[in-house]
Amino acid sequence: MKTLSTLLLVLLLVACGTQQLSPTHPNITAIDSYVASVNANKSLDENVIEGTLTDPSGFNDVGGYEYYPLFDDTTLYRIRYYENTHINITEIYYYKNNKLVFIDATWYNTQRETTQTKKVYLINNKVVYELGEVGITTKQLIIKGKGFIDEFKNQQQ
Repeated sequence: MKTLSTLLLVLLLVACGTQQLSPTHPNITAIDSYVASVNANKSLDENVIEGTLTDPSGFNDVGGYEYYPLFDDTTLYRIRYYENTHINITEIYYYKNNKLVFIDATWYNTQRETTQTKKVYLINNKVVYELGEVGITTKQLIIKGKGFIDEFKNQQQ
């Protein structure tokens, strides 16, 4: 009986786990439309923040970064983040109602001349569809994206 209960519990958890939506699902196409509207909105402000990346000792420069927040008076819509070392990273984070809704990441390894891409769709902070791979996990991308929105909200106070 105990084995049967355990088996049923495992099956229930697997069956109710996070399932990815189809790329043609209306929620995914709605996010794509929202991303296109943000990119087309010329009335929003965008500025640049730049810096230098150093090695773990902090003494040697190994590259640089810059990011471009796109916002109005109270709302962050997009962050374009670029990092240049032996890997060129482009990560674009989109926000709607102060929540992360889409991540588009591209990593280019200049030594191997290889490109990796990843797209992550989120609804209510949960991944509903993802495609591709880059040098960090989806969870790390989401943490980074949430860090940008938290920083923006802190600056607004």
